[in-house]
Amino acid sequence: RYRNLPDEPIPGAIEPWQAVTPIRPDTVHSRSLRFLDATGELLAAVVIIAGGMVLTGLASML
Repeated sequence: RYRNLPDEPIPGAIEPWQAVTPIRPDTVHSRSLRFLDATGELLAAVVIIAGGMVLTGLASML
């Protein structure tokens, strides 16, 4: 029972930068979240720019 334990890294066997380097999984789920995030940023930019154009148009009517 105790002989089938998973291999664990020995302390000091890896470099310090390897312990803190983020590993981004490249799965369908993580790619879809990045796509939705980019799409949301693009939509927010369009709304902000369009809102500024509408406000400028309304201000010119005064």
